[in-house]
This record gives sequence, C-alpha cells and structure tokens, in this order.
Amino acid sequence: MNGFDIYSEQKIDMLSAEMKKLVANAYRAKCFAATGCMREGGFGDFGKVPQADMERISIYRGGEGFGTYDHAPALIKFRNQYILAWNSGEGNEDAPGQSVLIAKSSDGKIWSRPQVILQGNKAERQYYMLAGFYVYNDTLYMMVMEKFAAAPDSGFTMTANDTAKGRNYNNLWKSSNGETFQLVKRNFTDMLFVIQPPALTPEGRLLLSACNFSGRPVVLLWPGADPEATPEVIDLPWPVNERKFYEGHDLGIYCYGENCFYALDDGTLVMILRNENGSSQLGIAISNDGGESWSTIMQSNFPDSASRLATGRLSDGRYFIVGNSTRFYMDRNFFAISLSNDGKKFTKMYQLIAEAAHQRFGGELKCHGYQYPAVLTDGSKLLIAYSVNKEDIECGILDIESLQM
Repeated sequence: MNGFDIYSEQKIDMLSAEMKKLVANAYRAKCFAATGCMREGGFGDFGKVPQADMERISIYRGGEGFGTYDHAPALIKFRNQYILAWNSGEGNEDAPGQSVLIAKSSDGKIWSRPQVILQGNKAERQYYMLAGFYVYNDTLYMMVMEKFAAAPDSGFTMTANDTAKGRNYNNLWKSSNGETFQLVKRNFTDMLFVIQPPALTPEGRLLLSACNFSGRPVVLLWPGADPEATPEVIDLPWPVNERKFYEGHDLGIYCYGENCFYALDDGTLVMILRNENGSSQLGIAISNDGGESWSTIMQSNFPDSASRLATGRLSDGRYFIVGNSTRFYMDRNFFAISLSNDGKKFTKMYQLIAEAAHQRFGGELKCHGYQYPAVLTDGSKLLIAYSVNKEDIECGILDIESLQM
C-alpha cells in the first residue's frame, strides 16, 4: 500500500483491564518523574502500585568474606531445610574465578554462614553459573554451567564474555545431604545457556528452557522425572534471524534462555520469556501437548524491564509472576509480584520493596535494584530469594493470605 511496509504480528493479552490501566499509569508516572515534569503538590497516588507486606532477610552482603559480585540465587527445600545458593565473584559479572556459594536455614529467617561449594579457577579463566536445584528420589540435584572465558565481550549486550570464543559445559551435580556435591554428568546437554531451574509438567516430565549455540530459545524435555536421563531438545518457534539480535526486531529477542513456565488446570503449558528487544514486554509461548510442541513466541502486554523472572502457583492455586514488572527498560528497582486466578489474565500486582537500591561497589554489568528472583511456595508461606544490586543476597517472606485480589 503506497510503498509502506505494512505487516501483521500475533500478540497475546495477559492483563485485565484494571491491570492495563495500572501498568500504563505507573509507567507514565515514572517517566514524568524521570524527566522532572511534576506539579507542586505531586500527583498523589496516580500510578502507585500497592505495597506487599514482605519481610526482608539478609543472607549475605557483598564484601563480607567473599567478593562484591553476588547474583542469580537458587532456592529449594530439602530434608526440612531451605537451601539457597548463588554465584559469587570478585566484582565483575561472570569473571574468571566466579564460584557458587550456599547457605541453609530451618525457618527462612536465620541462615548459616555461606560456604563455597564450587570454586572457580581464575588462573584457568574458569567460572561457574548456577542454574538451579531439583529434588528427585530424596537426592538434591544441582545444574551449573562451567565456563571458560577466552575473551571479554565488548558489545552492547548483557553477556560478560564473548560466547563464540569460550567453552562451556552444562553440568549435573547431586548431593545426599545438601552440603557436598558429586558431579554426575559433565555437559548433560550441549547448550549456550542453561540458567533456569527445571520443573515438572503435569505429565511428570522434567522441563526447562535453554538457549542453543545459534542463540535461539529451546526447551529441554526429559522422558520422565529423572534428571540423569537424556533430555529431548525442542525448538521454540521464533521467526527471527538470530544472527542479527540487536537490529530492532519487532517480534522480540529471546537469546538468554531465562524463561520459565507454569501449567494451567487443563494441562496447557505457558512459557514466559525474557525479551531483549527493548520493548519491555514479555514473550509467551503455549504448548497443548505437554511440551512436545509450542506455538510461535508471541509478544505480550505483560511488562518486564528485561531481567530474569520466576513463575509458578501459590498453595491456594493462584498463579504468580515475580520480577521487574515495569515498562521502564532496565529498571530493576521496581520489583513486584503479579497474580492471576486462571493463568490467562493477571489482575493484581504488588510492589515488593518500595525504596530504591544503589550499588556500593563498582563492577562490570552490575545493575541497581532487586533482581533475578527464585521463588519457593511452602504452605501459607512464600519465600523469594533475590540479589540486590548484584552485590547482596536477600530472602523475602510473604504470607500468601496477605496477597488479596
């Protein structure tokens, strides 16, 4: 038509009418404040997201015995103890020598002093990136990427090292006591990124998201619940040239594998994908056959500042998304939980922490704010582990009944 490049794309609506209004107004209020456009008396509660009553517990503060880079926590309950682990390095993200630390608690409030469970080797330019935990047959499994950095990445990306010049192995470890771990499989799958924990589908098959060496999003689907079995690799349909990530793809960029899923009551799987195209909107893919095949990734109207998130179901059956759920790109100080009764429309959002956080230490690719949540539902209690400024590790505790719709 008159030489214009007119096209159609499929999108998915994940917000109720009230949530759309709240998300839009919160974004407008943030933009007004950021540009200094204010009234003398302010704008009152315009765009204000209600505050959740979350208790914050400090697990580790950067620089207190280990490094000043601490990020990407994983959280699980094993043998009546909460176990929390995370990546820890000297100061920069994913620097050679980066290790994995672990802490334990019986109540989620009083935690043990962190201990090193995997020590990176700086001289060999080796470092570790934790994916997450999974319990099977009274054994605690841990998935960790072992990487060797050949050269730093200097591009406008969130990757610290040049992925084309290094080596990496996706390793499976196991423990009978949650303290000492044994390597079970070195490189259980040949993937560029595996940095999310696995979870079970309604059919009892283990599933997690990943990113292959072409930079495309995939799903790893095991034949059953045993993580020592070999997973099938399934592509997530995505009609984009992955070799041109940062050239303004309208359809989204899903290149880190930081995606997670939940299952609807009818067995439908809903995959939530971090989007790197700057739109601050999550991607969504749907499977109606237990993860064997997926819809084309659709861009949603659910806000996300481009960060890792966590999804799941509360003990009362409601669905949740925890993350930096704002349209303000790269704002990780806005940290929220969103709720849905059916997993199709999210109708309520609570901000988890009101005050802004700011880095105390320098370091490459660190961000201000509360980020990379790991969430555990335990009866009426919801535990949310997260990093602060990629420097500190905290755990928030919420009473599920306080999260009213």
